[in-house]
Amino acid sequence: MGSEVDAAGIQLIVENDIGDVSVISPTQYFVGSQEELNGENGGLGTIYGIQWDLRERPFTGKYTILFDAASTSLSLDKVSLDLSEKYLEVAKPRPLSIQITGEEVTVSWLGSRRLQSSQSLANGWVDVPGAESVNRIILPLQKTTTFFRLTAVDPSE
Repeated sequence: MGSEVDAAGIQLIVENDIGDVSVISPTQYFVGSQEELNGENGGLGTIYGIQWDLRERPFTGKYTILFDAASTSLSLDKVSLDLSEKYLEVAKPRPLSIQITGEEVTVSWLGSRRLQSSQSLANGWVDVPGAESVNRIILPLQKTTTFFRLTAVDPSE
C-alpha cells in the first residue's frame, strides 16, 4: 500500500568485517507484478525486482538496503537478499510463460488472473480447469494448437 518505490534512491550499503563501507547502486530494477489488494484499505500490491552484482564484494559483513517512497508513504511486506556466490542476472518476469517438456505443458503467470484457453484466437475462450487460485499449472500436451490468455478474476476489472 502507499506509493511506489523511488527507483533513483535505491542503494545497497555494504560494510565488510574490518569496517570499510561501500555504497552500491542496483545493476537492474524492475516491477515484477502489480495487483489490486483486497481488504479494508485496498491499494495496489507491487513486487519489485532489484539486483546488485556483488561478485567483487565480500560475502560477509553487514548489508543495508536503502530506499524511499516515491510519494508520502510506503508499506513493506518482505525483503530478501540472496548472497549466493554464483551470480545470475534475474530476468524480468513475463506475465505469462509456457514451457513444453516431454508430453507436458507448464503454464505459469504473475498476479491473480484467470487462465483461459482456446483452439482459436477469434473465439471459444474457456477457463482452464484446475487453474483457479494458482499461478502455475501442468497440462498434458495436446495434438492441436492451443492458445492461452489471462483475464481479470473479477469481470468488472
